[in-house]
Amino acid sequence: MGCDIHTHVQVWEGSKWRNIPSGKERELFVDKIKYSFGCFGWRSYRMFEFLAGVRAYEGIPGFAARGMPQDAGDTAALRERYLDSPDYHSASWITECELQIVDYETTFLELARGDREASSGRHWLTLREALGERFFDHSAKLAALAKDPRYIRVVFWFDN
Repeated sequence: MGCDIHTHVQVWEGSKWRNIPSGKERELFVDKIKYSFGCFGWRSYRMFEFLAGVRAYEGIPGFAARGMPQDAGDTAALRERYLDSPDYHSASWITECELQIVDYETTFLELARGDREASSGRHWLTLREALGERFFDHSAKLAALAKDPRYIRVVFWFDN
């Protein structure tokens, strides 16, 4: 059984966060394969580990899950959707500003999945290599949504 991510892009408008409609989000984040589940909407355990420490198999440095954001806005509907399923877990959010200040040239010693103790299967990677081109394509599309990257965020959670 795998783990998937559910994402919702929000933009700060005046006094609250507003969701970008899911149809528009899918349209914005269609990539080279002409298929989209939205921003960061593909299965990548490396990305999951970076964004929220989920499926942390490889020692990738990143962020811890923060929970559902508490501020006003369209988040209430998202919170209800999140709480509606016992399979949803590890809710979090991240701003484009936070993504922009990460040093993606940071290296880490990758651990082969399920092989935390063995020395075989290890090698050094940068975060950029681990996350891949698709991650940065989506980050650039996020950045284009507002003049200030502090006013763009992705609310997300995972399921099993």
